[in-house]
Amino acid sequence: MRSSLVTGTLALATTLATAAQADVVDQHISVDVTQPDVTTIDLTVSFSATGTQSSLSTFTPAVPIVSAEVDGVPTTFGPHPTYPQYLTRIDFPSTLEAGDTAVIHVVMSGEASCSGSTTFCKRTADETIFTAGVPGAAWFLSDPFATDAFTGSVDVRILEGQTAVSGLGAPTVTSLGDGTESWTYAMGHPVTYVGLYVGTPDTITSQSGFDVTAYYDATVQDTPLVQQAVDVVSEVVPVYEGLYGTLPTDQARLIAVPSSFGFGAMGMLANVFVNSLVFTEQGSYLVEQGMAHELGHSWFGNLTSSDGPGGAFLGEGMAEYVGWRALGLLHGDAKRMAGMRMNAVWYMFGMPEGEDAPILSISQGAPGYVFVTYHKGALALRALEEQVGAEAFDEALAQLVTRGPGGASVAALVEDVATSSGFD
Repeated sequence: MRSSLVTGTLALATTLATAAQADVVDQHISVDVTQPDVTTIDLTVSFSATGTQSSLSTFTPAVPIVSAEVDGVPTTFGPHPTYPQYLTRIDFPSTLEAGDTAVIHVVMSGEASCSGSTTFCKRTADETIFTAGVPGAAWFLSDPFATDAFTGSVDVRILEGQTAVSGLGAPTVTSLGDGTESWTYAMGHPVTYVGLYVGTPDTITSQSGFDVTAYYDATVQDTPLVQQAVDVVSEVVPVYEGLYGTLPTDQARLIAVPSSFGFGAMGMLANVFVNSLVFTEQGSYLVEQGMAHELGHSWFGNLTSSDGPGGAFLGEGMAEYVGWRALGLLHGDAKRMAGMRMNAVWYMFGMPEGEDAPILSISQGAPGYVFVTYHKGALALRALEEQVGAEAFDEALAQLVTRGPGGASVAALVEDVATSSGFD
């Protein structure tokens, strides 16, 4: 349910650039939002050069960079010479060769650029939301050239009485004795995307199944719809784990974001940022299918993903397919059949005339992108399952997940299906 702007931006430099990037090993991200008009983000990033390199590029952050060091040596930074409107380049004091390791220390401080626009982030005295690493809204080093998963931590300094949500699992909360607290989230499993929420939300927690908490505003969002979303997630995650492997966390979180945000929902490895419209009468039809889809991204889009041709299909088409697979196992074949029929109707009758295209080659900005990638893509996967058998297809998808972030491809899917089913 990402917008075309998000997916298009993530593909920008992969499509246009050929420069090698470093392999980021870990990022330790410290965020201070205790001052209403100033956000301070301190990054310590360990990386390994993948070739001869003299710089590293990242999506331009939401908060201005004020200093940068490489191995303790101050260095320069500024707009990327080729993509100045999208990327920031951090120069190295000396050239690195393949295999060399280094540590970048970056400090960002000032007013967040999203203060006047809440498309992908929000920063006010009462609430902070950072989501996708897109130009002007990034809040950690986000590689624009390729998928680059990393481990690390997120430490957030907030006012007492607020809640911070980020990373994986439960936080360690420490009172700092001055009216503020430190909330620290570990990221022991590699992640590609990480989001942050700070505020004083209403909450709903699951009573059975997987541990799920929703963070929302009961004066804006419909509480019964939020409860329904929590229930859906608590049910589908165990199904996904049985089919495709265990999540590297024992908690899932749903975070409601303003309706002005540029996506319906965005799944980041068991953390889902959900547009407020989904929790209203207008968007209520998306609750069941949408939550199943977004949690599906924990496996297809996070635990494994693809940078190459077909990457959107292996993310969005796959999440749509596995969502209905899980809901069918929970509620019967009729539920799944109705969902796949919905995909067929949207593809056949919702597609703008003349905009159909092959699943693997449609542009993310094309009018038919959603109809082809989500709906036609899910139907193609369902047809493949019918051909090789559900058990063999489940086994193939579980194997695909083990290929990790950036390791999936259409060729890998074909290979895994052939291995599990015996079909050539």
